[in-house]
Amino acid sequence: MSIITRKATIAIVKIGKQLEFEGLRFDDNGEYAVAVPQICSMFSFLIHNASRDVKAILGAGFQFLKARTTLHPKAVNCITLLDFEKVVRSLFGKTAAKLCAERSCSKDELRSTHSAVSLVLIDRIEGHAVRLIDRGMEPQIATDDAIEFYS
Repeated sequence: MSIITRKATIAIVKIGKQLEFEGLRFDDNGEYAVAVPQICSMFSFLIHNASRDVKAILGAGFQFLKARTTLHPKAVNCITLLDFEKVVRSLFGKTAAKLCAERSCSKDELRSTHSAVSLVLIDRIEGHAVRLIDRGMEPQIATDDAIEFYS
């Protein structure tokens, strides 16, 4: 199956009353999308792993859309707003209560100490360290390796 590269313009995407960000609007049908480089900047994904990370979140059968804009002549991978919502839910799926229980703190302490981006990063580091420990690495070395990987 060939992927058709579509032309898009940069547009403000509004979700609800409070959330708005710069995204893409396809010229052919007016639908909105979010480019993978934009997802990188929003959620601190490494740019060279971003497409792989997004695809891992959305599942093996997921297929990216391709868009070309006036900002860059090369086509970029992008996802629909519905898929973007799935990515956001996957990244921030933990409730504040669950995070507070894991970190033994109150919601106010959690909010005043960590941003949403830093909480996602902490969760990724913890997950990476646990996978390394499961493979037989010493816990301290695994933790150091995970921190270095995400630094």
